[in-house]
Order: sequence, then C-alpha cells, then structure tokens
Amino acid sequence: MVDANIAAFFLLIKIFCRKKCIESNRILSRTSIINDRYAANRQLAVEMNDKFQKSLKYFQFIQDCDNLKEWLDMKTLQAQDATYRDTANIHTKYLHHQKFQAEINSNKELDKNLIDQHIDELDNLWIQLEGIIHEKGERFFDANRSKLFQQSITNLEEFMLNIEKHLYAEKLLKSQQQVDELRIQTEKLKQLEPEKSEEIDTKRLQVEEKFAKLLLSLEQKKLHLEQQKHLHQCIHDIVDEQTWLSEKHHLLQTYSDLIFNNKQQALMNIKLLKRKNETLLKEIENHEQCLLEHLTTECIRISKDYPSQNLYQYYYDLSDAEAWLGEQKLYMMNKEPSKDELITQTFIRQQQTFDQTIENY
Repeated sequence: MVDANIAAFFLLIKIFCRKKCIESNRILSRTSIINDRYAANRQLAVEMNDKFQKSLKYFQFIQDCDNLKEWLDMKTLQAQDATYRDTANIHTKYLHHQKFQAEINSNKELDKNLIDQHIDELDNLWIQLEGIIHEKGERFFDANRSKLFQQSITNLEEFMLNIEKHLYAEKLLKSQQQVDELRIQTEKLKQLEPEKSEEIDTKRLQVEEKFAKLLLSLEQKKLHLEQQKHLHQCIHDIVDEQTWLSEKHHLLQTYSDLIFNNKQQALMNIKLLKRKNETLLKEIENHEQCLLEHLTTECIRISKDYPSQNLYQYYYDLSDAEAWLGEQKLYMMNKEPSKDELITQTFIRQQQTFDQTIENY
C-alpha cells in the first residue's frame, strides 16, 4: 500500500514537471533526494527484516527446545510411574503403556529430524564463515605480498651487513632458509604482478649474489680457522711430549740416585730398577714410534695448509730466537758477584731491565 502511494506521488510529480513549472528543476532535485532516501530506507528495512526473521527462527528454535525439554521431563515422570506393581487392570495398563511408547517413538523421529536439520544448517554456516575468513585473509596477504617482499629483502640486506662483522653460523643457516622462502615468494608475487617480474627478479638476484659472496667469505674464514687449529694442536702436542720427556728424565735420575744412595740394598735395587728400566724402555720405544707417525702426519697437513715460504719464515724466526737466547745466557754467565752495595743496586736495575727485555721478546 505504501509503495503504491509513493509510486503515485512520483508519477504526479513527473506530470507536474512536464508542464514546465518555474520550480520544476528544484522539485525534480528534491524528488531525486527523496527517492534515494526511500531506496536506502527500503534496503535497510529489508536487511532488518531478514535479521528479524533469523532472530525469530532462533528464538522459535530455543522455545521449541525448551518445550521439548519440558515435554521430555513430563514424559519421564509418567514413565517412572510404577503402576505395574498393581495387578488390577494390568492388561489395560499394558495397552496404555504401548500407546505411550508409540507416542514417544513418533515424537522422537520428528524431533530428531528437526534437530538434525538445524544442526546441518549451523554446520553449513560455520563452514561458510570459515571459508569467507580464509578467503579474506588470502586477499589481505596478496595485497600485502609486495610490501612483505620488499621488507624481506631489506631485512636480509641488513642481516648480511651485520654478518660481515659478526660471523654467526646458526643465524646464517636461518638466513639461508629465508633466502629459499624469498625465492618462493618471488614466484607468487610474479604471478600477482606480472608487469613487475623483471624488477622482482633483479632484486632477488641481487640478494642471492650478496648471500653467495658472504658464504664464500665464511668458507674461507672456516678454512683459515681449521689451519690455525691444526698448527696450534701440533705445537700443543710437542709441548706435551717435552713435558713427558722431562718426567721420564727425572724418573731416570731418581733411579740413579736410588742406586748410589742406598748402598746396603744395592743388589735388590739394581734388580728392581732393571725391570723398571726394561718396561720404561719399551714404553719409550712405543711412544717414539707413535710420536714420529703423529708428527709426520701433522707436518704434512701443515705443509698443505700453509705455503712453504711461511714455514721457512717460521723456521728462520725460530733460529733467531734460539740465537738470541744463547747470547743472553752467555751474558748472564759472565756476570760476577758484586763487592759493594752500589754495584749491587746497579746490577739489580740491570737485571730488572733484562727481565723486562726477555718478557717483551
């Protein structure tokens, strides 16, 4: 009825404006505004009507559930009635119970179909909602993919600048995974923005080239550290062998002192020391063989790691150091004891200077 009245009103205005009234343009403008407001209000009313219909169905469903619960409670109380204990009119009571059971079964099927229908509708709504949310998230991600790609490149470049100063292997491995992910993002971004494919490939190649150079630098650093490790390990082994030789030399000196100091038990000590000497001799021979093999292997490895000129320089420096130490030893042997306090103080100052010179060397 309202729509018919409004349509008749608009038709009357059109007829009135055809007569070329002075205010016809103003009337048409106002009419257009009213028409737009009417259409918007009508659309809003339709949407509100849909919401009210859904709310009505929801509350009807809730009311039906409440009614069903009350009905089930009532029937449960009826079913708990122990009328079967009274045997009077038992056949009539049995027929009444069968009728009651048939009523329950029929209502169960009806209510079950109604409940299943509502549950299916709710499940479909959930699936539809999840699909819309997932699709919207994908659209947001696609819209932001270009910015994420640029941000990933910036982060990788900053990381590689930092890694050149601090070489961390674990972080570099993680960054390698980021480079692989960046390659995958590049392909997806090229599909979304084909016109920027060349620019995207250029940026990706720049990042991969920088990362490859960084990996090469790390490999060289690793090789150098391995070489240093082998050299220091060899020097450490030599020091250990020198310590071992000193211990054995001290042990042999102890055997000699034991023989000459304990003359009463000389024969017994000689027999005991003879057995110990044989054991020690075997130990030294075995140790010497293992030591020579180990030193030969390490020397070959070091000669491969370091150029021959570096080894010659090392031996030359070592010879200079031995010669310098020999000179200082002769200098100390030529020192005579002082005869007065003044010479002693001078000698102490010279000795302190000499100690500092040795420490600096």
